[in-house]
Order: sequence, then C-alpha cells, then structure tokens
Amino acid sequence: MNGFPTKGNPVMIQHGFRGYHTGGRQIGESQKGYQWHRGIITFVNDRLSSNWLGEHTWHGGQFHSVVIDNLLVVNYYVTPRDEAITQQACKLQDFFEEARWRGKWIIMGDYKETYEGSWIATLATIHGGWQPDYSFDSRRWKGNRVIDFFIANFDLPDVRAR
Repeated sequence: MNGFPTKGNPVMIQHGFRGYHTGGRQIGESQKGYQWHRGIITFVNDRLSSNWLGEHTWHGGQFHSVVIDNLLVVNYYVTPRDEAITQQACKLQDFFEEARWRGKWIIMGDYKETYEGSWIATLATIHGGWQPDYSFDSRRWKGNRVIDFFIANFDLPDVRAR
C-alpha cells in the first residue's frame, strides 16, 4: 500500500503526521522459520507538502522515496549480506537514473556498513552527496560501528544524540 493507512497509527495522525509505509515482506525460510523484512516507514508533518514517489523491495532489502517540499527523501534498509549490500546500492543507482532527480536529496537508513569506503559512499559521491558530521557513539548491542546514518547532497546541521 502506498501511504500509511490512517487507522494504522492513530497516535502519529493525532499529532499531525502522515506516514508512507512499505510493508514487511517474507524473504525465505531459515532454521528458525520464515525471515521477513520488517518494513520501513517515513512520517511527514502535515504542514509539509509530500508525495509518494515509489518503492523497491526485493529479497535483499527495500527502500522507498517520498518528495517532501521539493526534497527527495529515501528510507533504506538492506540485509546483512555482502552481496545484498552491493546489489541494493546498484538498485538505488538505477532508481536515481529512472527518477532523474536533479534537486536536493537525503537518504537515511540501515546500510549494514560504515560510510568510509562503502558502496553507499560511492553512490553518494556519484550524486554529489556526503555523510554529515555526527558527534555520538553507536549504542549497538554488539560493537560500536555506526551503520545507520544520513547522507545528503546539501549541508545538514551536525547530528547529535539526545
């Protein structure tokens, strides 16, 4: 479904937000049962103009895009497998070519790799983007790598943990 149904999250609706949702998808079986992408959602304040641009889901990941006040916003998730990380970046590159987006953009997500030397860093560079500065340490359950972050083709304020 394109766009999050009103009945799906009344708390966010009551607080003046609409949501764009790409639902979870079954991606196969494992020893523990079925594996699922859990889905992604982007909430947008009702005061802003927003339009659904599209989504792409495959067995290795998913992303969707929403245009918010002339800003392309991409929400991104990829599974923790090397071949999926590479292919997902290629699929996002295909999306950029198909969309022919020429304005400001921001991509936020779980990339399963740190920025420096990554596939997503290569893609960002091709499209004039970079990772903004951040001043926090990862609070991951194992290790301290920052693999969930923003990239954009315009200056963002420093990112700080609250």
